[in-house]
Formats: sequence, structure tokens, C-alpha cells
Amino acid sequence: MEINDIAFALDHIDEGIFFFDDEGKLAAHNQCAGTIFHSLAEMDNLEGLTFEELISHCIEFGEFAGTDVIYDPEKALASFVERHNSLKKTPWRQRLSDGRAIQFREYQTQEKGVVTIVSDVTESLITENRLSDFVDAFPGGFAQWDAADKLVVCNQQFRNTYPDLESIIKPGLSYRDFLLAGEVSKIVDFSGSYGNWLTDRMTLRRSPVASHEQWLPNGRCLQINERRTKDGGIVCIETDITDLKYKEIELQNTVNEMIIAHDELEKKGVEMRELLEDYAIEKDKAESANLAKS
Repeated sequence: MEINDIAFALDHIDEGIFFFDDEGKLAAHNQCAGTIFHSLAEMDNLEGLTFEELISHCIEFGEFAGTDVIYDPEKALASFVERHNSLKKTPWRQRLSDGRAIQFREYQTQEKGVVTIVSDVTESLITENRLSDFVDAFPGGFAQWDAADKLVVCNQQFRNTYPDLESIIKPGLSYRDFLLAGEVSKIVDFSGSYGNWLTDRMTLRRSPVASHEQWLPNGRCLQINERRTKDGGIVCIETDITDLKYKEIELQNTVNEMIIAHDELEKKGVEMRELLEDYAIEKDKAESANLAKS
């Protein structure tokens, strides 16, 4: 494949692609770069500019949304540059002033340059927000874990159930680390070894379909239902069944009281029969004695 063919292909990708050389200067970019950032499309030549200069130009022309960009553009620019220069290339998102949302993804080349890919993620963000609204509207606790058993998404009710762990309940948290952290914060109410409970809990979790009850230290009881997804993940739904459990306990206590009362009645019945039998014997003795005297 010739260079022209590669350039043609890059120009027909609906993502902005920027190639920075080992000195941090823009060596090449595709046509979509100007579609993503309208102010860049108006510039005659971008080659030779640094990432900082490009972002500074975009900030100056009001490309980005957000109070930090408006009220402290220098700090916002420094944040962009810090992410760009970081050795750990983690994707990040940014709102644009026209309402769109974009995502930056960056990769280091073998020649120590950097490839920056900017994607329009507006539609996917809308879908994510709708899913988030649906998840948060769910009346019980909801959590989805991926095939590696790491948290993908959960709702506020799930976080509220474990208030001492809310700071760590974020995407990427492994379920085992979640349980290990729960040993200190006492996320379950049980007697015995926490290590044994954890082992049993992880064994149960490996089942395609799992359901169990879990008492919390605050006296609440959860019905936890887990289902495997097609991609190997797990969907967990937690339902508060405290009122039902207390009604069951109340009903069981009533049944126990009835059993005790029944046993007491039977005992008294046996005692009454024995008294009647003794009375009949004594009566027969008395009647026999009277007959003998006469």
C-alpha cells in the first residue's frame, strides 16, 4: 500500500487523527481533525505546532465547554497538556461548546512520537446517560461486573447499601477486592470466620445462576440474585426483603407459640385424664366400702 493510499484511508475515517513527532510537534493529521475542531479547519497550516499550541488555539476560540475553561483557561490548558504528556495514556472526555462530546485516545509510537485520536462520542454518551438513568431508577441495588469480575456500572442504591465502601465502588473494582474491603467495614452480619465466608461466597458466585440472602450489620436483609451474561459477566440485583423476613420471623414465632400452647394443652389433657382415672378408682373404692358396711 502506497503513502497516498494510507492518506486517503485516514482522511475517510470519522475520527480526528494527529501525529506528533518525538519533539512533540505535529507532523501530520487527517481531514476529520478539522471536522472535530472547527477552529482548526480555518488555519492554513497546522504542521509544526505542539499539542499545547493546538489546544490553546481551541480554547481561545471557545471550542471547549466547562466553567474551568471559561474562568481559568490557563489551568484548563495545563490539565490538557499534563494528560497528553503522561506516560500512562488513559482516555479522557471533553465537552465542546456546541454540545458535542469528544474522547481523546493517545498512543506512543516506536519513534517516541504520539498519535492522538479524537472521537465524537456524543451519541454513545447519550446512550450511556440513558442507561445510567435507567439503572439509577431501579428500585433495588444494581451492579454489572465484566468477565474479569470487575465493576462496570452500578446505581446509587448499590453504593448506598455499603456507605463505608462508597469511595472505592468505582468502575474497575474487582468483586474480590470489594469483599476484602468489606471485612473491615463489616458489610455482612454473620458469625464465624470471614475468610471461610468469603470462600463460600466466591464459590457461589461461580454458579450460572445464584441467589442467596444476606443480612447487613444495620439489621437489613437483602435478597441477592446473580445471573451470568453471554459475555461471561455478572448482573447482580439486590432487593431489600427486611420487612418480609421480619414478618416470617413473626409468623415463625407465632407458630412456635402455638406449638408450645398445643403441647401445654396436651400436657394438661393428660393430667386431666389421669385425675379422672384416679377419681374413678377412688369412687369405686368408696362405693365398694359402703356396700360392705351395709
